[in-house]
Amino acid sequence: MHLGDAGQRLGTAGQRVRRGDRLGPGAGEEHASTVGPSCEASRPAPRWRGREAAPPTWRRPQTHGDRRAVGPGGPGDRSGQRPGPGGRGRPGRGRATVALGDVDTEGAEKTRAQIGRDAEVVALDVTDDDARRRVVADLFAQHGDAFDLLVNVAGIDRPGYITDIDLADYRMVQAVNCEGPVFLTSEFLKTVQHRPADTVADVVHVTSLSAVTSGSGAIAYNSSKAAFRSATRCIQRELREKGTVSPDGTEVPFPARVHSIVPAAMDTPMMDRWGIPAHRMMPPSDVARMVLTMVTMPDTSFVPEVFVIPRNEPDFPR
Repeated sequence: MHLGDAGQRLGTAGQRVRRGDRLGPGAGEEHASTVGPSCEASRPAPRWRGREAAPPTWRRPQTHGDRRAVGPGGPGDRSGQRPGPGGRGRPGRGRATVALGDVDTEGAEKTRAQIGRDAEVVALDVTDDDARRRVVADLFAQHGDAFDLLVNVAGIDRPGYITDIDLADYRMVQAVNCEGPVFLTSEFLKTVQHRPADTVADVVHVTSLSAVTSGSGAIAYNSSKAAFRSATRCIQRELREKGTVSPDGTEVPFPARVHSIVPAAMDTPMMDRWGIPAHRMMPPSDVARMVLTMVTMPDTSFVPEVFVIPRNEPDFPR
């Protein structure tokens, strides 16, 4: 996708919705991402809790040129979902190419057609460890350091009440919604960690409002999203602690940042089955724009978590 048309294409280049709380109108989330412009800003020195008498200075990461990104989706034949495009570009610094990862390659092709020539489809079952390793390795081999953005949007649902919940369904939801994305991020960061300190890669985790709410019949879904949200916070903490201090007192951050979005219901066909009125949902472009903001913000900061809620949502805060 060209940087110049990102604003116009936010609505069509998004990921379809994933279901959340079965009984609440604020359920579900939109999985979406896009590309767009960036800005620069200065960064204040952080508070330092080490033994040095004075806080270390920051080594400021630099911006990038051409970029490659992957937006993985869950098993499309089970969920009927499509992976959303993810990417970042800097004005005047090149363009972003999107790799759409999904086990349902036919569905991913439809999304690729919306994006245009700057997109490719990659067969990926996010629950398969060998597939995760192979896809990440292939993308790094093909694009090198230009592969610097991962957007985790995988998600499925299997309704089930405590008196009739199916074990296989429960395990599949956990595998797609939490285990798969966590280990995909792990594979990505295993390579990124060896990059120079003056670069930064981005990871965006799209969880769900269901991670912080409860719903009857939503044991598998809500618990999987809650686990993914918690894992994301742990990853963020670990990356902060992996920063190093050079002999001259310069603090060097880990060469990647992990953002998190907690979205509520999106007005997409996937939500039709739940009967939520359209005025209680957001357009997909709302979440797409938030992803855009995260991955194009100055490299000196990140977004640990942001909630995106419809203004007409009657059940949140709750």
